[in-house]
Amino acid sequence: MIIAGMALLFPTALVFYLGVNMIFSAYRDYKRWREVALIEARDEGRQEGRDEGREAERARVKRELKEQGVTLPPEAEKILFAEPNDRS
Repeated sequence: MIIAGMALLFPTALVFYLGVNMIFSAYRDYKRWREVALIEARDEGRQEGRDEGREAERARVKRELKEQGVTLPPEAEKILFAEPNDRS
């Protein structure tokens, strides 16, 4: 009788252990995924903010130049308003 009980207890304990292990590993994976998603969203928001800031600064500079009556040649304007990655 004891042998039969042990024979039933071992597979039950193994299934329980593997089930709990699977649940916790899925939770850890979810936390990692959420952290990566939050970092990507934050970086995307920062980039959008930078783009908006650059556009506002370009508009301000153009407005200031227009108020002072200064016209820039297209080459100078391209250099002045180039994206940071475009400069070389």
